Amino acid sequence: MGSKRSHSSLFDCLTSSSGSNTPPLSPTSTTTTTTTLSHCVPTSPIKPTVVRWAQKRTSAQGLVMVADVENQKTPLMSSQEELRAERVISLLEHDNVGKLREMLDEWGKNCVWRPRPNNKEIALVETSLHIAVKKNAPRCLQALLDGNPPEEVLDAPDDDGATPLLVAVAEAQPNLVEMLINAGAHINARNDKGQSVLHILTYITSRGAESEKVLQDLTDLLLRQKGIDLEPHAHLTPLAAAASKLPQEHGVSKNGLISLCRKLVNAGASLQEDGGDGTIEKVLLNKQALPAVLEDVEQLPPPKRPAKSQFLDMIFMGKNIDDVKAFLRNQSPKDAHAAVNCRLGKQTLLFYAINISNEALVEVLINYGAKPRVLEVTNELPIHRAASRGHWSIFNLIINHMKINDRPVDLKDYTVSIIQKLMESNKKKDTSPEINHSKCLQRLMQDDVILNLNQEWMGQTALHVAASFNNQEAMSEFLSRGAFLGAHQTTVAHDHSNILDSLLPATLERAMDGCIVHCPITDDVSENENILNEDHRLKLDYRFLVPPTSEDIENERSINETETLMDISRSNRHRHAIKHPLVQVLLYAKWRKVLPLYLLNLGIYFIFVIILTAFVYSVKDLRILEAQAKNDLASGSGNGTINEKIENKQVTVNCFMGILLPITIYMLIREVFQIFFSREIYLKSIENYLEWFLVVIVIVLCSARFAADVTRHLAAWAMIVAWYEFVLILGRAPPLAIYVTMLRHVSWNFLKLIFLYGALILAFTISFNIILQPTGADQDTDFSDFWSTLPKAIVMATGEFEYSDLSQHFSRRLIFLTSALLVFLLFLFLIFLVLMNVMNGLAVTDTQKVVEDATLHSLTSRLELIYLIESLFLRCPGLHSHMEKVQLLSGNKYKPVLYAQMNKHIKKQRLISGKEQFRSKLDDYSAECLRNHRLQKLEEDKEGGDPLSKYLPVLQKLQDVLSTHPQVLQHSGP
Repeated sequence: MGSKRSHSSLFDCLTSSSGSNTPPLSPTSTTTTTTTLSHCVPTSPIKPTVVRWAQKRTSAQGLVMVADVENQKTPLMSSQEELRAERVISLLEHDNVGKLREMLDEWGKNCVWRPRPNNKEIALVETSLHIAVKKNAPRCLQALLDGNPPEEVLDAPDDDGATPLLVAVAEAQPNLVEMLINAGAHINARNDKGQSVLHILTYITSRGAESEKVLQDLTDLLLRQKGIDLEPHAHLTPLAAAASKLPQEHGVSKNGLISLCRKLVNAGASLQEDGGDGTIEKVLLNKQALPAVLEDVEQLPPPKRPAKSQFLDMIFMGKNIDDVKAFLRNQSPKDAHAAVNCRLGKQTLLFYAINISNEALVEVLINYGAKPRVLEVTNELPIHRAASRGHWSIFNLIINHMKINDRPVDLKDYTVSIIQKLMESNKKKDTSPEINHSKCLQRLMQDDVILNLNQEWMGQTALHVAASFNNQEAMSEFLSRGAFLGAHQTTVAHDHSNILDSLLPATLERAMDGCIVHCPITDDVSENENILNEDHRLKLDYRFLVPPTSEDIENERSINETETLMDISRSNRHRHAIKHPLVQVLLYAKWRKVLPLYLLNLGIYFIFVIILTAFVYSVKDLRILEAQAKNDLASGSGNGTINEKIENKQVTVNCFMGILLPITIYMLIREVFQIFFSREIYLKSIENYLEWFLVVIVIVLCSARFAADVTRHLAAWAMIVAWYEFVLILGRAPPLAIYVTMLRHVSWNFLKLIFLYGALILAFTISFNIILQPTGADQDTDFSDFWSTLPKAIVMATGEFEYSDLSQHFSRRLIFLTSALLVFLLFLFLIFLVLMNVMNGLAVTDTQKVVEDATLHSLTSRLELIYLIESLFLRCPGLHSHMEKVQLLSGNKYKPVLYAQMNKHIKKQRLISGKEQFRSKLDDYSAECLRNHRLQKLEEDKEGGDPLSKYLPVLQKLQDVLSTHPQVLQHSGP
């Protein structure tokens, strides 16, 4: 009985079979232990803020939370306390009560009662009371009990459902058992197998590993407790279990079992209960042990069994539901309420009934006061188990009874975990008609349940859970209800991308459709939806585009409201979603807000280009005049007029320089800020490289004196880049965006084509240079060397052949003339006829493609401009305080909802936003798109629903098949 006993042997009596007549608890019960987070939690209800903190802390520490649906080994929360179990265990091993009391004073009772174990600790919910009993530390146990632990701690079940009292009996420690009983431990507690203290006493007695005196003291201690249940049924009563373990030999007492049976009978245990092979009396007769058991026994009438124990037996033994109802009706309301809320091991009876999918029992338990909001040992609610089982009627029943005064059920702190249970269990095929996880999910999404679809749990949101199981319908529903599309899934030290890659374009479109709903101005819900009424109003929900707002409004972080839309526009699969009326309205409203900033930037740059043009002309003229003055001075003929012109021109240059340099410095500072705060975006834009070129050219021209020819060439390049950049900036305006898009597309495709055919042009350049190179040393033609031949060949490729001049260089010998003609004709065919026509055709095709999708390119250009301006305001410290000037969906003044009245005649009255009822202009085109979209949806509803809702499941199944069997595509026909 000392502390040297091995830890593994302490629970042999709990895990060993009680005989062939002792079946397991239920088909789903298991004795598997799982390494998870045990935690230090206060006994008072856990606040949501602590829950959120704990979820974040779990990911940060890299701790593992196990998702085991069937065994309920999924702790949903952890605590913020840091007291480690090994510190408490080290004190308990040596029964160091002094240090333990110091720890109680330092950390508080709650933390010491429930310390947090190491990651390697194999235990789920062991308390310090369990450990003190196992370590045989009576002084430390008394110190722990002196703190008056509440029932939640004193009767806390461990991984096997055993309370500290059950463990103390299993360890055969009468003194510890007495201490726990005196502290108020529940004498009739059961473990997961339905075993009570008397069952465990029977098993350790049958083993004979303890001294007879210890067993006698333990038996006497338990049997003299008031209210102890002598006949709890773990399929067999303690007396029946003891009788079944007696040997067949007459008169042989096995390890005190005869004595135990005698004391049980003397205390009032019935001999007429089931003993496995008949009654207990018959079993004892067959084993010739009945006389020994009845020796000196005064058979008293059995004491009245506690109502809770009788009820546990009825549930555990699977009694008829009518018998259960009749039993509860015959109890007082107080006793009935206590009975339905008692535990069977680590499960409440409600959780147990849900686990075995017994709808009738669940309803009875709830009707008599079973609490559906009580957390299990794994910090799960009964609704988690209902979600895992997928029994729709039970799931609906639990939600309905979680309501308080008909108010909606608040499940914000459990949203992701419940959805996780629904999704992962849905993968298990169950042919039972009552099992329907999809229907349970639909019930969860109804208006009488409050969810937080943006809750982060173990680094993921509800959207990530749906994406991981490829549930397109769920993703669409979540997005339309406000799940943030841009949320990134995070693991320890890793930040993964959002779910766009897992999202079908049809799913995104359907979600956006769900974000546009009719919103009557009056409270009359019976108002008909007249789409052409001037007061008709639509609610446009943009919560899926912006992160959820923080509870701390003052410290809420500013965001770029178009960042998620930029991710969509960069995705080849989803970029057409930008044309959705929901997005068009937002982009127009945002464009109106940033328009003054765009016009200001355009005006500044236009002034810069004009001044730069005048400046380079003046510098060019100044350098020419200086060259002339230098030549006159060298020839000895000075000219005072030229010197006067130089002075006047220098004054002009200085004036232009005085205007140009401040603007250049402004551009330089702007570029540096953009590089520092948005480097990834900055490096992808050609406009930024052009602006740097201009800044460098201006500084060089202002600070250095070059020769006239050098100045001319620098000025020429500066003009090309400056005016080209002006075209690009001007093309940011939505009406002109399509033309700049044409320029970009055609230019880029031409560059790719020239890169491909450049080798042919190079080959013909070399051929012309070799064939047509003049033989005379004093002759100088376009074909004299390679570098003069190359531009000539490029010009010839455009059709400027000048054949009469070209033929003069051909040799007059027939064979060489023929060779030269063939080279020329081959050049004419491959380069002029083929390459040039291919490029022309490509230009026409690209232009036509851009024109056909002009709306997309115009909206994309508008989106990019808005994104860049918001990024500038967001990143630059001086502009950050003015974010409200470009915001529309977030911040203190706004919320992610717009109200559109597209039939208003005054454009400025068509769009309402924000908490302060800010009004924004809406153009006729966007209003018409929104109106037509709404008419189309109403027509589809009349015809039987959205076509996307019909085809989305088919698309999802097809995607599942292709991802599982990619060879289908390989073997498919053309």
